[in-house]
Amino acid sequence: MTKSRKIIEELQIKQVIKVAPQTTVFRAFDPAREKEVALKLLTPAGGGGSDAACEAFLSFAGRLQQLELGGFPTVLDFGFTPDKRAFLEAELVPGVALLERAGAEAGTVLRTLAAVARTANSLAEAGLVHHNLSSDNVLVAADDPDVVWLLGLGSAAFLGAEGTGALPGHSPEWETFAAPEHHEPELADGGVGWPADLYSTALIACQVLGADVGSLGSPAPSVRLPAELRKALAGAVDLERALSTALRRSPGERTLSLSLLAAALEGAVTPGGGTAPSGGAEEGEAVQKPAGDAGATVLMEVTPEMVVPPPAKAGEEPSPRPAETPPARRGPNDTHPAAEKGGEKEGVPPTQVIPAAELPVKPSPSAQAAKAAPVSKKKAEATSPPPGPAAPPPASRAAGTPAQAEKKKSGPPPAKGGPGKQRFSVPPVALVVAGGLVVVLAVVVLLFMRAGTKHEEAAQSMPVVVIEPTAVPAQPTPGTSEEGEGAMDPRLVAARSALDQGDVAGTRQALAELSPDEEAGLSEDERDELDSIRAELEGAGTEQAVSQLERGLRTGSINGLRRAVDTLSKLPSSELRSRRGLTDQIAKARRVLQAHTLMWRARKAGDHLQVLERAGTLIELVPKYSGAFKLREEAAAALEKDAEAAANQGDFTRAIGLLNAEQRYWPKRRGLADRLAHVKATEEHNRQQQTALQRASAALAASRPEEGLEALRGVRPDSGFAVRFADMTNRLQQKLDEMDAQAPKVSLTEDIRLRYKKNEPLEIPLTVTDDYRVEQVKVMMRTEGKPAYRELSLKPKTSSHYIFNLTPALHQNETVEFYVVATDRSGHTGFLGSPSKPLEVTRKKWYQR
Repeated sequence: MTKSRKIIEELQIKQVIKVAPQTTVFRAFDPAREKEVALKLLTPAGGGGSDAACEAFLSFAGRLQQLELGGFPTVLDFGFTPDKRAFLEAELVPGVALLERAGAEAGTVLRTLAAVARTANSLAEAGLVHHNLSSDNVLVAADDPDVVWLLGLGSAAFLGAEGTGALPGHSPEWETFAAPEHHEPELADGGVGWPADLYSTALIACQVLGADVGSLGSPAPSVRLPAELRKALAGAVDLERALSTALRRSPGERTLSLSLLAAALEGAVTPGGGTAPSGGAEEGEAVQKPAGDAGATVLMEVTPEMVVPPPAKAGEEPSPRPAETPPARRGPNDTHPAAEKGGEKEGVPPTQVIPAAELPVKPSPSAQAAKAAPVSKKKAEATSPPPGPAAPPPASRAAGTPAQAEKKKSGPPPAKGGPGKQRFSVPPVALVVAGGLVVVLAVVVLLFMRAGTKHEEAAQSMPVVVIEPTAVPAQPTPGTSEEGEGAMDPRLVAARSALDQGDVAGTRQALAELSPDEEAGLSEDERDELDSIRAELEGAGTEQAVSQLERGLRTGSINGLRRAVDTLSKLPSSELRSRRGLTDQIAKARRVLQAHTLMWRARKAGDHLQVLERAGTLIELVPKYSGAFKLREEAAAALEKDAEAAANQGDFTRAIGLLNAEQRYWPKRRGLADRLAHVKATEEHNRQQQTALQRASAALAASRPEEGLEALRGVRPDSGFAVRFADMTNRLQQKLDEMDAQAPKVSLTEDIRLRYKKNEPLEIPLTVTDDYRVEQVKVMMRTEGKPAYRELSLKPKTSSHYIFNLTPALHQNETVEFYVVATDRSGHTGFLGSPSKPLEVTRKKWYQR
């Protein structure tokens, strides 16, 4: 541990740059360096930092100072103040906020963001993690968009939770950009590494670029750049995939390095720094890149298992996939792959990328016709109805719900016979026969209308439906169809029946009985039925989830909010935006769930301040959630108990820090202001008692016991100091007794005659001495014939010289008798003369000389 320093007094503070609950940044002048610097003070909630926090800060700051990395302010000095606050003195760097550059030309913005990623990568290569990246902690050089500085250094090392670097309550910016493993340590598998900075850097890029992040916090989020930017960038799709990979929930699934993210940002622009001409492609279509432009495509190489083989020609079997070697996954705590820098060295494993879920676009009429339910050649040529009692699928199933329509935009599924078989239209004769089936058609129309009313928007773009003709129901004729063609898995039959009856839970239960292996072995018809049920189930659950979301926010039902968010997070972002206010409600619900999780985790860890902060957030967002009130009261009581214990032990700094933190998170807590005032008053009284004891001890050492006794008399000790005061008083009194053991001595200063002239005064000089100090000198006198003595007090002319001035008014030209009494500090008394043997002063006669 380094020696503490009063850094505020050593530097000349010029300006406060930033103030936060736990962080203050100053612009100051350093006289030793003769230049202006930035001074950062870190103050943990509730008092000074722990020994572990101090060691972590020293390690981080010392390593950063030694490395002198570009893109970070040069560390000039660091250490701790006497009250165990950490300070970091760094070079004052100029620049503008990153968000102020968001409106620049797209290529310039991407270069700046790439510089941010490269700078964070240099820190990762050095084995350090920032843990506090946000757009507010990035400065861009005013004259060069490729030069950036990352700020916010040291906060996580000193203030962060051990092992996670989490900074709960530090700032809203940290809450926004922190990786999930900061909030949920179990995701980090032992420690939070550089993938947390990768997550924050990607989220900063999404904010600056104005990208839409769908299902953030889920295992596979999707990033969608604005439409104009997608048209302007050659590598928009690759960049979206890179950002989506960097934002995955699990750090182990972020199979991308910071250097590759930087390359993807730079590679999104066409060679030469320009952008692709606008209008080159429709929205949602990838812009074709020149052959020589690898861009981000080389860096965003997908794994072999994600490559879809081309369809086989008619009559051919699909070619087998070559042997695959799975890519090496990198854990969140592994050393950063410095070899990946630039993506140029060999041995870099290919990056896994989950394709971003693109926003659906309104289909054209031709596309709508292509989506209509196809009729297989086998059914068109059949001379008898399909076997089995199952009725033909209604129009709503053939067309699918809006979600199913979105899923099938790429075209109809391949025929059962394989990718080489052709699909045929229904012959006119079959349509004439089908026209006679009025009842069946009526049922189809009714079902179609019912499906259309569920989603008005989806109904507007409902694809054209081709109704498959069905012959009059009859008993199946043996041998007219393939064996088992009309059989349906009983679990699908049960799921369909439950869904038709509105039993959503029963439908889900029936589908849950299908294992992945069984699902892969379904026939084409069964697959279509399964897709239809799931699509309809999703549509049916959407309205229920929306209602559940609104009710959860209104009533404070955490379980309801969790189920609603889980359901709605699976919807396309376009559908969420189409419902007014739904996106904001989901965001609010996610804040509620995050605060709820952190509150209960903090309660389990015994972090009362964290509980108090999160409970306050929940009470503000969902006032009807009673659990927040209960835990807030519990945490406040625990904090007050800790503060009382600290005060009783004399640790008033900790006690006041705890109560101040409680007041910050719960300012209207009943009785808190009085409790805080009492602790502060007790601290002040304690300080006065300490000061009195220190003064008394110093006086005793200087052989001034009387001064020490006076200091103790000025303060009334409490029970905790009473023994110490009594002991010090006894020691001082003993010292005083030793120093003042003798009585004062009184004598006439010179050999004078005690005679006065008629009507003239007489000055009688006296010398009074003592081994410690004379307290009082008095003269007792009387004139001849008066038996009572009269007391006269004398004032010293010097330390030991006194004058008894016998005036005519006193002697009245008569004989005077007197004696002198001197008293010291201890009450000892010295005499010159006595009441029985006084000194005599007579009037001088005319004949006397």
